Amino acid sequence: MKTAYFTGPRQLELRDEPEPKLAGPGDVLVRINRLGVCRSDVHYYVEGRIGEDRVRYPATLGHECAGTIIEVGSAVTNPRAPAPVSSARPHRAARGHTCCRRRRWQAWAGSRLGTSLVC
Repeated sequence: MKTAYFTGPRQLELRDEPEPKLAGPGDVLVRINRLGVCRSDVHYYVEGRIGEDRVRYPATLGHECAGTIIEVGSAVTNPRAPAPVSSARPHRAARGHTCCRRRRWQAWAGSRLGTSLVC
């Protein structure tokens, strides 16, 4: 698959990467269908940083996305594949989180995506 890497300010490089695979029983694999460009992505692209937070190159960015769960690990009981998801926030949801209590399931895609996903 093609992956876009930030390699320096105003520099992008497309690289061939292996297709991601489930690494553990709690993993969820998501095919990204759409990706938004966030203002933070623009700052990182143009300036290589936001304030004191600097990009460590090469880097992949992006946390505003929508996709489809295509595979789940053996320990994942909900949601099941295929299921539509969209990004919610760039961190892992904790048990007892409001969305979980309301049964708005969240699936953690781990470091491959780096965001919590809400169905």
